[in-house]
Amino acid sequence: ARPRVAGAQQERREGKGFVMQFIDDLINLRATAILIVGILAFGTMVWFHTGSSGRGQHAKGPSVSRLKNEVDEMEKAMGAILESHTGVSQAAEEAKAAVAAQHKLEQQYKVSAIFVFKAPNQGLRAALRNIALRPWIKEVILIHHIEPGSGGGSAAFPKSMNGKQVRYFASNPVEPPSHEFAKFKACADLAMPETNVCYYQGTHRDASGYTRSLWADFLRSPKLVHSAVGASTYYNDLELTFREDSFGINAGFSFLNAGAYFAKEHAKNFVQRKRSLEPSDTTRPSSFGSDVMLTEDVFKQGSDVLFSLWVNRPPAELSNNMVPFASGIGEAKLFERGAYERRARQKEIHVIALKALLKDRLRVIDGKDAKVSRTVAPSTHRSDTVSSCVNDRCILTTNIPVLPRPRSMKAADLGTMLKQSLERTEAGAECEVFKAHQYHYAVDGNMQTQWVTTNRNVTKNDYFGLDLLKLHKDLQTISVAAAHPFQPDLVLEVSMDNRRWFPISVKPAKSFVDVWRGFEVHKYTYDMSESLAGAWQRILETPKKRHSTTPTPPLYIRYIRFRAQLGYKLPVILFDLDYKVGDPYDATKKS
Repeated sequence: ARPRVAGAQQERREGKGFVMQFIDDLINLRATAILIVGILAFGTMVWFHTGSSGRGQHAKGPSVSRLKNEVDEMEKAMGAILESHTGVSQAAEEAKAAVAAQHKLEQQYKVSAIFVFKAPNQGLRAALRNIALRPWIKEVILIHHIEPGSGGGSAAFPKSMNGKQVRYFASNPVEPPSHEFAKFKACADLAMPETNVCYYQGTHRDASGYTRSLWADFLRSPKLVHSAVGASTYYNDLELTFREDSFGINAGFSFLNAGAYFAKEHAKNFVQRKRSLEPSDTTRPSSFGSDVMLTEDVFKQGSDVLFSLWVNRPPAELSNNMVPFASGIGEAKLFERGAYERRARQKEIHVIALKALLKDRLRVIDGKDAKVSRTVAPSTHRSDTVSSCVNDRCILTTNIPVLPRPRSMKAADLGTMLKQSLERTEAGAECEVFKAHQYHYAVDGNMQTQWVTTNRNVTKNDYFGLDLLKLHKDLQTISVAAAHPFQPDLVLEVSMDNRRWFPISVKPAKSFVDVWRGFEVHKYTYDMSESLAGAWQRILETPKKRHSTTPTPPLYIRYIRFRAQLGYKLPVILFDLDYKVGDPYDATKKS
């Protein structure tokens, strides 16, 4: 049996040297079962029968003494191999650095959760219970829009939940919290100084199925706005993504009501920007020009539009199923409101936001010559994270886009493209096809749904995989249910940091599942324990002169992916992608 990592083992590790600590890590990884676990099993037997543990009742015999000496010699030999193996030593150092980096990142960001509501309801209470369970949330801010004479107050809300402070604010007659701007003002002005991130969620959608994965996604790219949206909104937002390299524009719109994380710094900049535009008469044209009317009504109705675009980085959205809070007894139903209809109603605000951003990127000299602003935003690619897994335990990743990636366009063409996009009030055929075979259907746990790359076939270096949200020591199996016949030909790669990838040589077990539209669906099971054990065995048998040039498997694994080494005249057809880990003694405590 494999030893477990427990408190007692941690105490023993404190007095060990580098080599012995690394041996412990390898045991937990199950990657050197052939070379190490057997040694420890024999050593345990000898320890018991020689009475060294204080429990054995048998006298030491010559054969037992010889066996103990052999075990000691084997342990010394193993220690010498590990100590002198440059690649192994480097793997241990990289694992140590990865664990430290993950812990530092988790400690670096602290969140204020913000809710804006008109009346306390079941959805608000359920959302509060969900948020109170999350260790990265440090406080909750409640903004209550109370109509005159309607009563209400803070008595209905607790002062704290699970050790998190709950602060209640009634509506402000000067800046009514029914305005979209209220959440950004609360983040910038009301959040405690110790927090540097804000989370916002409407009270009519249940975000408990993706709260953790959305947070893990934020930690990957803290400068982006991260939100969860439905499939139609995801597609629509992709259409409203812009690049204009000469202006330094790389931005897109994002829907925030279903749950969103954003840096407090972005909220402060947004609030300050609004204040700098507020003249005594808020209806007069702004400093951006007579054709850009940033009025109070624009901020009231379209602050989400202005904010997401003015961050000037493509938003990171997870395409998930949108689930409302149940209004009564019964199961919650999936739903998504009309993204295109909503965008069409906000057409004027979208145009104003884009024009304001364009003007903001320029400095006018002598009223004629325009030069690019020095604050050009760095080029940022849209994240490869696309959907939360069922039970909030991972994120589907892929570099296969739903739409072609945005290319740089001339500023004059951006307005035309935006106008054409906003003229549509209903989703087109391409959006409906994506919605029927969306990303989430690969990780929703339902074998009746499937993700299909409907827009194109697979090309070389296309990939799909999982972000497991944190580092794992004991990844045991990966299972794939797919109808594309090239699944066995895809190379399986693993990584600790999403930058350096290690190919795993493993032949999956294959079983027939069903037939879908003429394609046979098979389940492929990849035994990671056996494959990693073989990889480590080959590493330890490598001649010393090749130690420094031979790549070693990661000691911890967070990212997995299947990558195409050549193109195929077929799309990805993925019914399920899942994984299994062993005992939960991972690199960090479970959050």
